[in-house]
Amino acid sequence: MKFVPIRDDADFAGYPVHQPGFIISDVEAVLALALQYGGQKEGEIIRSGGKVQAAVRDPDGNTIELYSGE
Repeated sequence: MKFVPIRDDADFAGYPVHQPGFIISDVEAVLALALQYGGQKEGEIIRSGGKVQAAVRDPDGNTIELYSGE
């Protein structure tokens, strides 16, 4: 787990200045589960240098970063 600084504070007014980030083996699978249970994808999946990164917003509006390949 890592804590990730929020990049654009205008979108997150009233939320904490950091969000949790999880290093996992399969970003796409975890993202699919999050969407199945009411999450919303934030932006696009980023693939670079064998690493994959995505962000999801949970049903309460909290953002969570997902990483693999680190």
